[in-house]
Amino acid sequence: FEIFPRKGIVVTDITLELLNEIYDYREVNEPFIAVSACGKVPENVLLEIRNKFCNPPSESSEAKRKYLIKLDTLLHSTLLDYCTNRFLHDSMKIVLAHDSRIKHFSYDEQANDSVSIPQHLDIIDSLLDRDLENIHKSSLVHIKSSRQLVTSSLLDRFIMNIS
Repeated sequence: FEIFPRKGIVVTDITLELLNEIYDYREVNEPFIAVSACGKVPENVLLEIRNKFCNPPSESSEAKRKYLIKLDTLLHSTLLDYCTNRFLHDSMKIVLAHDSRIKHFSYDEQANDSVSIPQHLDIIDSLLDRDLENIHKSSLVHIKSSRQLVTSSLLDRFIMNIS
């Protein structure tokens, strides 16, 4: 979406260009945001999010999909809430809104669950251990993996739609 002050919001198409811009931004900034949040996010908050990743609902795949997308957004937003750089905070909120919208269109249950859950747990465990190097590394691995999964899923859908 694009925001036009005093005029409104326009929902934009999900393009490969948009996808690359979002993930370029995330790769550069999210590891820094996660590292800067280290020691600031209350341990009980991290443990609660960790527990939710370990115990997703066993309901329908659609309910589980929505649950995990919401949980992914919660983790990233929580880390962002503890980042004191207001410019990163404000711009990342916009990026995360786009990212959430993209994930709703590209979520592949089998791929996302087997890759994304362990990656989120690694980030959380690194935060709990206050291991700055691994926080940076695991955040970057997660974002690169997410880019690959999202791109692949969207391209598969595009190819299936034109077949």
